Amino acid sequence: MSRTPVILTAFGTRNKTKETTDFIENYFRKTFPSCEFHWAFSARSVQKNRHQGTPPPPEKVLQELADQGHSGAVIQSLHVVCAAEFHKLIPLCRNAPLATQLSLPLLASVEDCRAAACALKPAVESLASDTAAVLALHGSSHPGGTLFHLMGRIFMETCGDRAFFGMIEGEPGKEAIARRIGKAGFTKAHIFPFTLITGIHVEKDLAGPEDSWKTAFLAAGITPAIDCRSLGRHPAILDIFGSHLRKTLDATMGTGPTPQEFP
Repeated sequence: MSRTPVILTAFGTRNKTKETTDFIENYFRKTFPSCEFHWAFSARSVQKNRHQGTPPPPEKVLQELADQGHSGAVIQSLHVVCAAEFHKLIPLCRNAPLATQLSLPLLASVEDCRAAACALKPAVESLASDTAAVLALHGSSHPGGTLFHLMGRIFMETCGDRAFFGMIEGEPGKEAIARRIGKAGFTKAHIFPFTLITGIHVEKDLAGPEDSWKTAFLAAGITPAIDCRSLGRHPAILDIFGSHLRKTLDATMGTGPTPQEFP
């Protein structure tokens, strides 16, 4: 029996991230040996400025699979929440040239947020007692972006009084978070980027020399350190993606609930 094609579909980046994508792919290959895996980047901005090695858009991968004679496939979203980029995949799956199921992104429920917070808790507990733990979430104006705020709240509940969260795009922003950390009495902060890879948001928005979280924290008298480990290098985070894929595969094979229907 042929293996089920699964398209690992991330927002994408113009940075070269082969180490992280290899880590993610190796996780999925070992966890799901009955599947074959392909990569796709969904963001138009990334495809417009693609370089050698940039994965194709998901619609191109689907067409290639259909041309090869496959009758079905699964798109495993590697987005963080069910926001704009995820919702773009819904009509794409419906109109695909082969039967295509869409598997949920990282955070799709309260339980997912709790699992992600628990995955990060050991790293928070390893910090010195005088250091605040700050979760840097992307943020989104899409209604699905409310999951970013839920994730932040659950991170604080899970990791205690030294835990804070903010949005790279949105509120609370870097200045507001720096004030809260200072008001709580902390002079050091460890920033955990809640992104699949350590791309431009980490390099520019968090650690950059101008108008960044680093400069905002320093201006508030707080010494920041930025964690270099992205979500894509964290096995416990990948397990959340894996749980979504397993449910989708079980439903597709008729051994689980009906596949998720999206409006």
